[in-house]
Amino acid sequence: MVKKIVIRNRLTMAPTVKFDYAGSDGKATEKHIEHYRERAEHGCGLICVDACIMCQRHL
Repeated sequence: MVKKIVIRNRLTMAPTVKFDYAGSDGKATEKHIEHYRERAEHGCGLICVDACIMCQRHL
């Protein structure tokens, strides 16, 4: 339990870097959503989401 939120198991997915899934504006896309939806539906109890680019020059 984390602050009254019950996590169904101890499986934790570490962040993955999916920069190639981002839209041209750098925002999350349906590919991101589907990527995490699949993992959540197939057993991950806690998912830590992607890293992000803080500056456009790093794209």
